[in-house]
Amino acid sequence: MIDKNLLDEIKEYCDLNELSLENTINKAVRGGFTTLKYGATPISAKSEVKPVEVIKTVEKVVEKIVKVSDNTKTNELLKEIEKLKKNVSDYKGMFESAKLGLEECNGNNKLLELEVKKNRNNEKDMYGESD
Repeated sequence: MIDKNLLDEIKEYCDLNELSLENTINKAVRGGFTTLKYGATPISAKSEVKPVEVIKTVEKVVEKIVKVSDNTKTNELLKEIEKLKKNVSDYKGMFESAKLGLEECNGNNKLLELEVKKNRNNEKDMYGESD
């Protein structure tokens, strides 16, 4: 039924492309018969291809983060820290002065205690008489 030359050509094609002869013949006959039956373009499929113009707008957004610093608050805090350091220094000076004053008072107290002890040893009554 199939012309010998056509069959040889199909076999050669299948060998070169490593295809199954049976599947290739069935596929070719089905495609050819469909074209024979319905024509090159099927009548039922009347679709129009309309060219559509596509306009693409590409918008590039660049976002840059810039750090802006306001050193006003930082400077105020630094000034406050310096003031507190000076106060601490002043308080240390006052503490040292008070400590020295206290040591001096303690020394004077010891002198007074010694004086009191001496006087007790030499006690006289209110008329100036000793016991």
